[in-house]
Amino acid sequence: MNPWIVKTPYRLEKILNKLPKEVGVLLKDLIKDFEREGPFPEDWQIGHLSGEYEGFLKVKLKRNYRVIYRYVSQVITIFIEKIGHRKDVYRGLI
Repeated sequence: MNPWIVKTPYRLEKILNKLPKEVGVLLKDLIKDFEREGPFPEDWQIGHLSGEYEGFLKVKLKRNYRVIYRYVSQVITIFIEKIGHRKDVYRGLI
């Protein structure tokens, strides 16, 4: 199977600098798994969002940190939209 393409936010390194180090390590592992396995990699807690966020998915990095993403299977691309604490990550998503 073809590897997936993962598109991250433009200023990913700046975002990572504001997060705890272990969250950054988990994010890098998640990106590798996305590239290998696609939008539903094993061993990650993934859920579909609803309401105004319908079409997006979330993955839990740690108890309080989430990654919000979407994917387009026709072009095998995963777009990471936001990374952050669960109390802030949903603000301004759309």
